[in-house]
Amino acid sequence: MGGGKRTQTDHDIRWAATGVFLLVVLLGAWNTDDGYFGFVMARNLAEGHGFVYNIGERVNVSTCPLFDLILSVFYYWFRNMPLVSIVLCTLYSLAAYSILIWKICKQRWQVFVVTVLLCTSICFISFTTSGLENSLLFFEEALFLHLLVTNDTYDRKKLFQMALVCSAVLMTRMDAGILLFAVTAYCFLVKRSCGICSMFLAGLAGLCPFFGWIVFSVIYYGVPFPNTYYIKVNTGYPLDEYILHGLEYFLISWGYDTALITFCLLAVVLLFLHGQWKYRMLALGICLKLLYVIRIGGDFMVGRHFTDLYFVSVFMVIDLCYEKESFHIGKRIVSRQYACIGCAAVCVMLTSVTRLTVKQYLWPVRQDSCTDERDYYFPTLGMIPHYLTKVVKGIDSSELTWDAQEVLDSKASGNQGDLLTWAPGLLSFQHNRDFYMSDSIGLGDPLLAKLPAVYTEVWRVGHMKRLIPEGYPQSLQTGENRIADKSLHQYYDILLEVTRGRIFSKDRLYKTAGMLFGKYDYLLDEYQNHLEQKTEEVINGG
Repeated sequence: MGGGKRTQTDHDIRWAATGVFLLVVLLGAWNTDDGYFGFVMARNLAEGHGFVYNIGERVNVSTCPLFDLILSVFYYWFRNMPLVSIVLCTLYSLAAYSILIWKICKQRWQVFVVTVLLCTSICFISFTTSGLENSLLFFEEALFLHLLVTNDTYDRKKLFQMALVCSAVLMTRMDAGILLFAVTAYCFLVKRSCGICSMFLAGLAGLCPFFGWIVFSVIYYGVPFPNTYYIKVNTGYPLDEYILHGLEYFLISWGYDTALITFCLLAVVLLFLHGQWKYRMLALGICLKLLYVIRIGGDFMVGRHFTDLYFVSVFMVIDLCYEKESFHIGKRIVSRQYACIGCAAVCVMLTSVTRLTVKQYLWPVRQDSCTDERDYYFPTLGMIPHYLTKVVKGIDSSELTWDAQEVLDSKASGNQGDLLTWAPGLLSFQHNRDFYMSDSIGLGDPLLAKLPAVYTEVWRVGHMKRLIPEGYPQSLQTGENRIADKSLHQYYDILLEVTRGRIFSKDRLYKTAGMLFGKYDYLLDEYQNHLEQKTEEVINGG
């Protein structure tokens, strides 16, 4: 790695670059509405109601449990969830950036290129805050990559550290493990400098937190994965539509933020050309993650699922460009500095040009499936606009984000809960302490997550509406099972026992095991058959 001893000027440049990065992050600091679903769970845990969404019902809507668990600790002390989220996200992102420029960057040009690339990527800066798990992933992946590039072989201690970081990544977001799986397996199986037993024990010890979380989820919630997972996969939509949707997400993200995808592909090429197989395994992980994002239909937040790949790619390109003295382009030899700086400049320029083009021509057409969430939420949930509005006008701008009248009317009617037209995260955070909130999307609804979605030609990932069973809204309003269909009525009774019964009661544990192994799926099938029969009767009768 080399680089020699740093001068005071080198340190001053790094501190100045850190200040620039921090300033850019804070100027764009915000919370997305999606983050408030996790905020609800963090708040409920801190206030003694359990790690749940609607109080009294054990349902997990957090795709990033580690992030929200940490959030709950700081909320317990400071009681300002939006600010705590922004501060924590900023610290995570700053820590990831600091590892890169202080531990990896050996020369000033590297610090400059890293800062330019990270600060000018629209999507990366958007998710350095946002209240989602991205910033924590940046930090965890920086720790992992630092461990990867600074060691050629891995003893028991290093393997334990690697497994522990992987465990944290999996607890932050399970599918993020796709990126690290191949390279971690290679380091454990091929690059270890200890015996098989030591390797196995180090891996098992490091992964214990993640395994513990899975066991806890099965016992506490009755399922191993968050409710949002079942909402997204249990739709009945054809695979080819998911793939087309994912390709569209990939291309829109590329057009909206050129550097975001370009550096991922550049990193794949450089890592595969590198002589060491551990780097090739990391390149394989990047490719697998890109394919996975396409397979799941992408996301409704432009670039979100590519930001951690972008950080990893910048990290590795900068590191490899320092190791390689020069590049051969035809008969010309180009120095590593000029090659990397030139690539960064082109990416920044193309990002500016293509974003203007995409927003002008493509965005109005695809606003329904993929958007820049910060554009919409920043005026009310951005840190600076929020506090300026509070100081100047004395208004809490977050209350202007959504109209809460439907919730207030339902509460005034004496309902215990309701199936609302729209129950976004922010409204739930503001109103579901004493009121059960759900909507036809069902992100926090354990029953609707088990039912197929209503097919529409235009759809957004995670926002597919369910057909509401007859009597279900009344069930939520009264707290009694009033579902009309006998099969679904029986299934809901079982589900209520799993999500609301005493955790360690014999009956609940039996029913939890039955649900895990599909014992009661026949009831859902019967309900679906009843719906199809009714549809045929209506058609024939018409």
